[in-house]
Amino acid sequence: MALDKSVSIVRQPASTRTVDELDPEGGDRLRVLAALASPADKPRLDIDKEQAALQSVFSASPLFQSRLLMHATANDMMTGVEGYDLFHFAGHGALESTGMSPTPGKREAAGLLLLETAEHGSAAISAEVLAVALNGRGVRAAVFGACHSAASDDVNDWSGVSEAMIKAGLVAVVGMQFAVRDDSAISFMLRFYTALAAGLTIDEAVQAGRLAMFVAARDVRGFGTPVLTLRDSDGVIMPKLAEQTGGSSERANVTEHVRQSREVVSAARIDMRYSRGSIVHNSGTVTQHFGSEINIQGGDYVKGEKKEINTGGGAYIGGNVNV
Repeated sequence: MALDKSVSIVRQPASTRTVDELDPEGGDRLRVLAALASPADKPRLDIDKEQAALQSVFSASPLFQSRLLMHATANDMMTGVEGYDLFHFAGHGALESTGMSPTPGKREAAGLLLLETAEHGSAAISAEVLAVALNGRGVRAAVFGACHSAASDDVNDWSGVSEAMIKAGLVAVVGMQFAVRDDSAISFMLRFYTALAAGLTIDEAVQAGRLAMFVAARDVRGFGTPVLTLRDSDGVIMPKLAEQTGGSSERANVTEHVRQSREVVSAARIDMRYSRGSIVHNSGTVTQHFGSEINIQGGDYVKGEKKEINTGGGAYIGGNVNV
């Protein structure tokens, strides 16, 4: 359902707070602060690759004004976020247990992110502290490419990182509800920001990112990891920017890319769970004369404009895929 163009999957918690638009204040560009951290005492993340990816997409659009903080520290979060509309974080996240709850069998936990110390060790910052720091300095949306940044415990609706941001007053938050692969997070962010710059709504941009994870990163399970939590009703949190890009070639290009990605996903009802390759490009259906399964155990790839591949009972698709 998350890859269906007619379905928008959004968490929208009940809230009495008014919803502010995210359009830039005092300018026509969206001001983005990106903080990247990979502590030396934790599994290494390729933040250099993500930095390059973010720079490429931000510099390609006149609608973004960005600043990237490498090896971000807690002090950066307290002093360096003033004057930005959107906060982006790439690094480790966790939902850390705080003990058993009064409810039998349930555990309480709190969301946190791992920043770096001056010596590049890990320094945890709680979701609550970060939310106050961001909202108090004018940040109105956040994107977290961190594991478990959209997870919550068994008891509290507001225990996770994303929920804490919404509770503090941010309009929209994108997070990861499970662990996420490094390459998948980068693929998601590239397509997400490209779609956002093209004037798509934020839920359309999230779906475009999910498709990129499925197709470009070949993450056939992880594409469901990104979660959008939104206090707005229609997802158009930047109406002025959307008006500027409504008829642009950039929007048309993004829309076409999303269409092609969906075509790949739905092309042949392919079970890619055991595949490590890209399977079908610009094709329609795959049929055979008899039998219900083609297990090719590695073979040639199928590419081009073919609309039907009639195998006559044989095997034709490569990549160790069950069709």
